[in-house]
Parts: sequence; C-alpha cells; structure tokens
Amino acid sequence: MEVKLIVREVGAPPAAKPLLEDVWRTSVLSLGSSPQATLRLTGLGIAAEHVVLFEENGRVSFTNHGDGTRLNGLPLRVGDRRAITFGDRIHIGNYVVTVLDGNAPAVKLDDPRATGLLQAATRELFTSGLKFDLDSILPAAFRSSGNRKSLEIPENASFAQILDALVAPEDSFRFVIEGGYQPNVALSLPAGDAEAPLGWEASGLRVTMSQSELATYCALVRKSGDCVTLHPVTAEHRLTVNDEPVAAPRELADGDRIRFASPLSRPLERPLPTLVFRTPTTLSILTEAVAAAPPPPPADSPPANSPALQAAPEAAPPLRQVVEMPAPTDDDMRSKPPPAAPPPASVAGGGKTYYLGYFTGVELMIMVFGTLLGALVVYVILETL
Repeated sequence: MEVKLIVREVGAPPAAKPLLEDVWRTSVLSLGSSPQATLRLTGLGIAAEHVVLFEENGRVSFTNHGDGTRLNGLPLRVGDRRAITFGDRIHIGNYVVTVLDGNAPAVKLDDPRATGLLQAATRELFTSGLKFDLDSILPAAFRSSGNRKSLEIPENASFAQILDALVAPEDSFRFVIEGGYQPNVALSLPAGDAEAPLGWEASGLRVTMSQSELATYCALVRKSGDCVTLHPVTAEHRLTVNDEPVAAPRELADGDRIRFASPLSRPLERPLPTLVFRTPTTLSILTEAVAAAPPPPPADSPPANSPALQAAPEAAPPLRQVVEMPAPTDDDMRSKPPPAAPPPASVAGGGKTYYLGYFTGVELMIMVFGTLLGALVVYVILETL
C-alpha cells in the first residue's frame, strides 16, 4: 500500500505547516511511542503501538490498540478495526493524522511563486482600498431586504483576507444559538468539505465548535458539498433534532433545532440553548425558486402552442375511418365562382418585368455595358501589341 500521512497538532489551523508530511510504501505501518514504530509519536497517552495501518482486500484499514483514539472525531475502543477512506483523520494523543492516497499527485498551495503572483495582483487591484456595494451587483432576487453596509477591503490585503471579507456569515452554513448564555451567537462551519466538533467549553455554559476550546464532546458535524450531517457521539448527551432523539447520523435541513444535555450536574439559571441550523441565504433563495418553478412538460408531449395540440379534437376519430362525400349536383356546379385567371407576369414577379424570360431591364443594361467595356479593353490591348 502507498499512503501519505500528514501529522498536525490538535487545534492547529489547516493552513499551518504540518509537523510531518511523507509517503510510506509498505504493507504494515505502525504509529506509536515505541522506537520500533514506523512513525514514532511522543507524548502523554500514546501507547507503544497505538494504531496499526495495513492493506486488506485492496483497501487500507487500521486497528486501534490505544486509549483515547478518535476517527473523524468519533471515539474508538481498544481492538476496534476500521476501513480507511482517504481524507480520514485519526486523533492520537495531541496529534491529528490525516491519511491520504500516496499515489495522488502532490498539490502545493504554498508555492512561493504562486503566492508572489497573488500578492502582486492584490497590490495592483487594492492599492488604495476598494468599497463593494454587493446589492448593486447582485440581481434583484438575491438582494437583501435590510440595509447592508458597503464592504471595505483595506490596502495591501492578502488574497485570503479578500476572500474571507467577501463571504458574509449569512452566506455560510451555521448554527444560530437561541437562549442560554450565548443568545443570537452564530457558529459558522468552515468553507468547503470539512468537519467540526460540537460540544461545551470548560465552563459547561457555552457551546463551541473550536477544537482548542472543546471540553465536552457531544456531536460531530460533517459537511460535504451542500449536505450537512450530524453524528452523535454517545447516548448520555441526549442529542435531539426537533425534539426527536438522534442515535444515528442525520442530515440536517434549514431550520432544524438541535439540543443536547449539559455536562454540569447543578441546575442552571438559564434554560439550555437551542442551536438552529441555517443554510446559506443564496442557497435558500435558489431552493425556493426551484420549488416555485412549474414542472417541465414530458419529453414526448408537444409544446403548448403546437398547432397539433391547439387543433386536436376532444375525441379523435378512428385511424381508418372513410367518409363518403355526396356527388355534386347541377346547382352546386352553377354556384361555384369561375376559376381565377393567372396573374400577369409583371404582377407574379412582384411588380418587375422580365425580358427574355429571365432578366430584368437593369440586368440587361449591366450585361450590355459589361460586354462593350470588355470589347474596348481587348481592342486597346491588340492595338498596343
């Protein structure tokens, strides 16, 4: 097997340089504190052979031999065996190990040349600062109903700062807290496909999605594209969505109300907070527009303005019906108007008179003039020779 491991400290930002990033080509890969481990990790709570990765039926799997191990935030017991999906994160002690495909081509986003080009473009575009009025660029259907302030980007802002400034909290997946000690506080999910823990801070009064502030782990929130899934951890947290107990991963919809138990045993002065899940505003508008649009007609049906549809009788006649018409009488023949005479040539031609059956007068004059001019040119050439 060929796997790429990226090792970071718990709580380190994704853009930070990892502690280790390397590719292993081996059948068995052990991670632990032993000097004989393939990848040695030192620190408290790390067993000599904490995790062992191996190839099984063409896939990468691993077995857990240590306490406190988590896979994508979900706790594991000693002896648990799991199959690896590239991109999974294994928490071992104070480390987060991301497992990737070792055969995938490396992509370096921190290339100094690319960074220099972005910084040069940023300086060129934002030398004196810019002000964006988003409502002036967006279509009317996407404009906010309230008063939105113009967005100011400072001088010499980095490319990442510009992107972060352009994305408003309303344009991201988020949880809005109702009640408790954090009313109206919004917890936004990271951009792109990501996962974040959900639980309590050390005080037991505030909800957090920050790994560094988390003290009581209650659920895992995983976002993949436009799908956000809530994963429960243990039953003791009494995780509910819309007052329904959640014991398995559940996909969240806009407006879902999430609650979980407090880690404190003493009674609280305020009721437990409720987290209201909100999708990006633009996504909600698009969903409503699609739902309000009329359904498309079937592929085999004619258009609404089709002559065949407009002239279709209420009851179609049999396909092989023969209708016998009565023979015309002498009165019918006398009542018919005489056949119209064919229009003259000048009228049939749209008011033009054709000579020789094909040419108009202008065309004949052009041909005569061209013939005389050609004869004159030939005469001059012959006289000069």
